[in-house]
Amino acid sequence: MLNDVSQILLSSKVNVVMTGCKLLLRPISQCELTAQYLAWLNDAEINKYMAVRWVKQTLETVVKYINCLRSKSGCELFGIFLKSNGDHIGGVSLNEYDVHNGIVSCGWMIGDASNHRRGYGVEAVILCLNYIFSDSRIRRVYVTVIADNIKSRHTIEKVGFQREGILRQHNKLASDEICDFYYYGMLKEEWQVNREKFRDILEVAHYEKY
Repeated sequence: MLNDVSQILLSSKVNVVMTGCKLLLRPISQCELTAQYLAWLNDAEINKYMAVRWVKQTLETVVKYINCLRSKSGCELFGIFLKSNGDHIGGVSLNEYDVHNGIVSCGWMIGDASNHRRGYGVEAVILCLNYIFSDSRIRRVYVTVIADNIKSRHTIEKVGFQREGILRQHNKLASDEICDFYYYGMLKEEWQVNREKFRDILEVAHYEKY
């Protein structure tokens, strides 16, 4: 943990722990704000398609981001942990939780490169979708992704999101390459069908308040 008493996280208002087959998700704590975590965010390969690619991340910027989320009802940054050993390997963010319109947006990152291509992103998103759609007020979840981010697009499409729109030449990478931007969405009734494909995860999944 990085020690700076001036950079303290607000308490989470989303006090839920999500447990699946291989992963556990819980609101990120001060303990996870380590040099390793900042290294993930500042790694040019990992952050290539993330908004943080433009600004060097520090303890101050990370705490400010998390506290901004926690100042909004329903929003949170969940740490992704391996059940087997408790290792922190990434995060899932609920960036918008609009109960008036019934809409939630989310994003995720597997920061530990040694845990890429193991299906952890898919399981983390499945756990979050099941949690979000358990709220009777929510009817739609959406995500956005740069078109060149093939790995994230694969995860998005595998769990059943539908591509709904394209913003052409909307993003520029650090390499100055210009890319399209994709919008994906999933409705609650679509999740009720899609979730049957992930019965192996959801049969063991459980959600606990703390």
